[in-house]
Amino acid sequence: MATKTQSISPTDMEGYIRPGCLILTVYLRLAESTWEEVSFKK
Repeated sequence: MATKTQSISPTDMEGYIRPGCLILTVYLRLAESTWEEVSFKK
């Protein structure tokens, strides 16, 4: 019985990458707005 070393298929990777990109986009937008607030308060 051979064991699979790669159990993640390309479709599974896509399922992981898409939410990750969405979270990263939201995070960058929040960081940008926070940075503007900080730079204006100087």
